[in-house]
Amino acid sequence: QIITSGKLKNLVSKTNQIILDGAHNPLAALEIKKYLTSLKTKKKIIMVLAMMANKDHKEFIKILKNSIHSIITLDIPNQTNCIKKEELAKIVKACGVSSRTEVSIVSALKSISDNDSNAIIFCTGSLYFAGEILNLN
Repeated sequence: QIITSGKLKNLVSKTNQIILDGAHNPLAALEIKKYLTSLKTKKKIIMVLAMMANKDHKEFIKILKNSIHSIITLDIPNQTNCIKKEELAKIVKACGVSSRTEVSIVSALKSISDNDSNAIIFCTGSLYFAGEILNLN
């Protein structure tokens, strides 16, 4: 889903694009990779990632690593069974992708926009996470 209006869209520049997907497993990552490749863009694609603890984080990231510029990891609000953002960031880095953590969805979006007002912001990793983003928006 492309977020074209709302509170979160208003936090980023007019040229930032926010894309949301509830993908959370390697099969879904393969579909995301196809989609991102189809965009044929020179813009940086920065992923905002939050996942449940019981998922195959490493394989998910390995599939997408050549399709994205970097990853910001977050905890999933209100989900005790999510992988902690610090642990997820370590896995991302071990896969060879630049990574850092943020404290919230809002701070992640603002940070990306402040650093690159033209980036595509791709939020994914969990249906719970997608729901939180939609609720915030």
